[in-house]
Parts: sequence; structure tokens; C-alpha cells
Amino acid sequence: MAVDKVVIFPCGGIGDPVSSVTRLAGYLLAEDLLPGQAELVSIPPVITGVPEELVLVQRYPVIVLDGCTHRCGSNALNLVGIRPAARLFTPRVRAESKHAVGKRRPFPEVSGQKLAKAL
Repeated sequence: MAVDKVVIFPCGGIGDPVSSVTRLAGYLLAEDLLPGQAELVSIPPVITGVPEELVLVQRYPVIVLDGCTHRCGSNALNLVGIRPAARLFTPRVRAESKHAVGKRRPFPEVSGQKLAKAL
């Protein structure tokens, strides 16, 4: 089945540098690897029922970028009855790549940028 678009659904963590890493990974995926084929969607509009955002996650395959063990992205989709096409779990990629999250927000430092690229 050919897919003309995918939805990137990154972690929306507040105050945690890992959320900046996952959002950067989402931007890199959407802009560099899938230009014109990806929509970046955040968690709050989906769980609050913003129609335009719900249509995207219902119509197209969703790639979730979960930042931590809370798996907020996966859980948010579950709340609205959507099963993601793929899930990327930042802690697993971090362990495999050996890149640190870093401590800086709103934009990750070099180690976090490397982790975002690995993700």
C-alpha cells in the first residue's frame, strides 16, 4: 500500500530536555527525510479533540517518538483510539547510540542533537 503522507507525533514533555530531543528528531524526520510527506502533530491538540489534528492521525500512518517511560505520545493516541504505525523509544535509541540527552532546553546541545539524528 502506497502512503502519500505520514504523521510524526513527538514527545511533548514539559521542562525535560528529552522532549526537545524528540521534537528535534521529529523536525529532522519531517523536513530532511520526508520533505512534503510528513505532518508534525503535537499531543495537546489531539487529546483535546482539535478536528484538523484528529483527521491527520486518523487518516495517515502515525510515527510516535516517545521520550521516556511515560510514553505520552503512545498513550495519547490510545486515548483517541489510534494505533501508531511505528514507535521510536528514545531511551532505547539512547542506550544503543550512547548519545546523551543533554541538559539544555529549548534547543538540545550537541549530544542531544546527535541523539535526535540517531532517533
